[in-house]
Amino acid sequence: MYQRLLRTRLLSMSSDFTSMTIAVQVTKDDGAIDFWTYKLVKQVPSVIAGNWKLANEVGSAGVGPSAGNVEWWSLGAGDLTARACFMDDVYVFGTDGSFSNSQGDATWLENWQSGTDDACGTPLTPHNGSVAGTFTYANNEITITGAGNYIGIAKAGNTYAYESGGVPATITYSVVSMNSDNTAMTIAVQVTKDDGNIDFWTYKLVKQVPSVIAGNWKLANEVGSAGVGPSAGNVEWWSLGAGDLTARACFMDDVYVFGTDGSFSNSQGDATWLENWQSGTDDACGTPLTPHNGSVAGTFTYANNEITITGAGNYIGIAKAGNTYAYESGGVPATITYSVVSMNSDNTAMTIAVQVTKDDGAIDFWTYKLVKQVPSVIAGNWKLANEVGSAGVGPSAGNVEWWSLGAGDLTARACFMDDVYVFGTDGSFSNSQGDATWLENWQSGTDDACGTPLTPHNGSVAGTFTYANNEITITGAGNYIGIAKAGNTYAYESGGVPATITYSVVSMNAASTEMTIAVQVTKDDGAIDFWTYKMVKAS
Repeated sequence: MYQRLLRTRLLSMSSDFTSMTIAVQVTKDDGAIDFWTYKLVKQVPSVIAGNWKLANEVGSAGVGPSAGNVEWWSLGAGDLTARACFMDDVYVFGTDGSFSNSQGDATWLENWQSGTDDACGTPLTPHNGSVAGTFTYANNEITITGAGNYIGIAKAGNTYAYESGGVPATITYSVVSMNSDNTAMTIAVQVTKDDGNIDFWTYKLVKQVPSVIAGNWKLANEVGSAGVGPSAGNVEWWSLGAGDLTARACFMDDVYVFGTDGSFSNSQGDATWLENWQSGTDDACGTPLTPHNGSVAGTFTYANNEITITGAGNYIGIAKAGNTYAYESGGVPATITYSVVSMNSDNTAMTIAVQVTKDDGAIDFWTYKLVKQVPSVIAGNWKLANEVGSAGVGPSAGNVEWWSLGAGDLTARACFMDDVYVFGTDGSFSNSQGDATWLENWQSGTDDACGTPLTPHNGSVAGTFTYANNEITITGAGNYIGIAKAGNTYAYESGGVPATITYSVVSMNAASTEMTIAVQVTKDDGAIDFWTYKMVKAS
């Protein structure tokens, strides 16, 4: 097996590194020489790549005698509600030059499409996003392809869809204006009618930029991170104490999910904190109950230092505390508004408060300190480096002088080399070993060899991980990295299978795609081994 090296010469490179000219010298069999030259351009995503909607404001769509003029007809205040199915249509400009209409379950249908009165309805072929499209943006023009793809009003291509021109294969829109950060634009399409007259349909579009609070949030795992008092940020009447962090662990691990698409949900897992007004019993951990169990689809907005969530039963923090109490006459609110008391500079920690008006007119303020669940730098799928010495044991971390993988082991133990150690973005951990892994005699009772993974070292126990202060700690009896027996004690010795194992990170490259880790193993006789592993991120 060999590789042939191809040498190319860089002739020129543009100042912004988006185009270059290269050449390759080719020596032919007869000794003559050819030079093949290529001009290459980098595929840079368009500045309009992203998801766009009509601006949710009066006049954001309309028609008139010129581009940008909507004097003949435009969206009125009532249309923003009556045509909500139109206002939420998404025009998706892909980074790969693709284009599509994403209309969900309903969009605005006119009589020429449906045969009935203009109204919201199920999108109809071909104006339902069923045809793959593309787009180009150049010289202040957007051109989209794919019969039935469009922006704004379905009928308005460069001819009308219901007139003799039929459904156009391409439509060109002029860009009337674009803001400096490319997140708002006004476009217009010139429509030539069958009688030769011309209409201009104009649309004001806004890019759907994810909110700075988009992501998964939890209560900070600290005393006082939830509580109630006489003002926002004040928890003098009651707050979480040190014991609550354990007793209410089912509450501390609730996740408040702010979607990049504006969705909101509570993710509570198998258990959350239930109060007497919900369960009819003592306050305790229990199975989430309707409607406070995340079963209702929600949305959120964040503006002017306020977070508003929708969907009866959706909430942040304490289930009862909306802008009224859920167990009082106000019932379960359809919306709750929280004020943002503070936010750190990188939008990963915030303190919020909700003002609760009680039936007697008194006011409580519930305050919560939340932290964003930012994926660890080691989140991803890892394997042992496929090289000699990538796993071994010795007298200190990083030292494998007593034993290490040899050249032959890379083949003989292929079932070990392909084991995947999965560090989830949600803090989960698992071993993914496929149909076979390396089994030692203490596991199988036979010679060391490849074999079917055995309980508990087969990934059957759900695990978690933390990575901090150059240490990785994994939980879940039977979860491990590298050699199954090597926890902080040996699995086959009196310590049994440990519930947690801590590994020290000996080194990590700048891109966090390679790391060397070691585990200190204390044996029954008091002696200490260090098992070291060189790992590479697979994905």
